[in-house]
This record gives sequence, C-alpha cells and structure tokens, in this order.
Amino acid sequence: MPRIKRWYPISHDFLDDPETLELINSFGERSVFMWMRMLSWGDRSDGYLAATKAQVSAGWGRTLDPSHPNRSATKAALILDWMLGKRWVEARSVGIYIRNHVKFHPSRDAKELPRGKQTTSPPSEPSEPSEPIKKENNKRKRSFPDDFRVSNELRTWARDKGLRSPDEELAAFRDYHLSKGTLFQDWVAAFRTWLRNNMKFNGNKNTKQSTYNSVKAEAGKYAKFGS
Repeated sequence: MPRIKRWYPISHDFLDDPETLELINSFGERSVFMWMRMLSWGDRSDGYLAATKAQVSAGWGRTLDPSHPNRSATKAALILDWMLGKRWVEARSVGIYIRNHVKFHPSRDAKELPRGKQTTSPPSEPSEPSEPIKKENNKRKRSFPDDFRVSNELRTWARDKGLRSPDEELAAFRDYHLSKGTLFQDWVAAFRTWLRNNMKFNGNKNTKQSTYNSVKAEAGKYAKFGS
C-alpha cells in the first residue's frame, strides 16, 4: 500500500509551552518526539489510539530504540503516565484518546479576519495534489464476432434508409474485415457504416439495377397479359 501522506500543525510556541518544557526536563528531548508520534497516530482516527497503554509504550519503544525495545518501552510508559496526569490524553475503553486532538488538527478553513485590518482573505494553504482522474472505456475493441447476426431491427433500419439488404452484404462485410484483422468496439455500428458507404459509392449502380429489375418485372406482366 502507498505511504499515507498527512500533515498536522504545530504551534510556533509549542516548544516554549511550560508543560512542554516540563516534559523535556523530566524525560529528555526524545519525549517530545513520542508526543509528536502519538499525534501522527491519532491523526488517522480522530484522536483515538486503538491500543492499550502497554501497547502504545511498546510501539514507541520499538521505534525509539529497536536494539533495546523493552527498556525504551518502560520509559515510554512513564511518559504516558505523565501525559495522563497532565490530561493531555485519556485512557478510554477503546484505547488512548488525545484530548486536544482538534487543537492540533484544525480544519484548513480560513480564519476569521480582524475587523478593519484586511479586505481580502489570506491565501489558503496548498492542498495535496490529486491524481488526475482517467476515464476508462469499459468496452474493448475486438475482432469480428462469430455470433454476429443480422437483427430484424437492422433490417428495418436499412429498409427505411433505402440501403441494400444487410443479409446480402453480411458475407462481404465479414470476409473483408477478417482479412484485414479489423478491431471494432461496436460491430453493429460498423456494419451500418458499411451499408451507408455501400450506398454512397455504389448508389447509382444499385438504383439503375433496381429500376431495370422493376421495368423488367412490369414488362413481364404485360407480356403475359397479352399472350
């Protein structure tokens, strides 16, 4: 899975806070790193660390000193007790809860402007770039399908357009595209185009042939009537 990219603000006065200085004086500067790591963990679940005090201490122990995780976990437990006493965190049934989670993870909404100071809002903090959404076409191109058949709907469409019979053109259409190795997403649409092009390029010839056949048929009727 890709690494989660998150952020959380730290006040400019964080290191100068009397309780932060007390934490450093009592347990050393690495205790601040433990607190920041807890903020990072809590950022993924709205301030809740789904773990017991012992699990949080052990996790920090492994992070701080993989060579001596137990010794570091013992110190982490003392730091956690100090945080509980200062009410930085609370022990709840679901785990450890960071009481001031919202303070350390505010929204990115613009702050209220001081009256009479500014007429425009300050620039917003940049958001993380998002990946462009790529539209995928679920219908893939394929070769001429073996089960391709002329539907009644296609016959009606061709007749209404005055085109040649799809049944008569199907064999030529199939053989041509099989020989070319053509790939289409919609073979019915391709066949309709074939029929229109057939009319476009051979329309006059087809019309003459159709007229000749009609005249011949009518002449046969009169010839039979006069005999």
